[in-house]
Amino acid sequence: MTSPAHERKNNNMLIIGIAIAIAFVGIMFVPIIPISYEEIVGDFGDPDEPIGRMVTKNVSVYQIITGTE
Repeated sequence: MTSPAHERKNNNMLIIGIAIAIAFVGIMFVPIIPISYEEIVGDFGDPDEPIGRMVTKNVSVYQIITGTE
């Protein structure tokens, strides 16, 4: 025998509530995950510094999205 209609509705509300909670946690904590990447830097006008020096940078998703360093 199938479940009554009110029990099925409660199950759907529970699933929706869990999905909202997971989305909230993702939105709050994913931007602080660090990402490392290598970038070529160098002052092309300074003869003392080599051109094209590789530097490893650590940034977060938030910094990438907003363009801040």
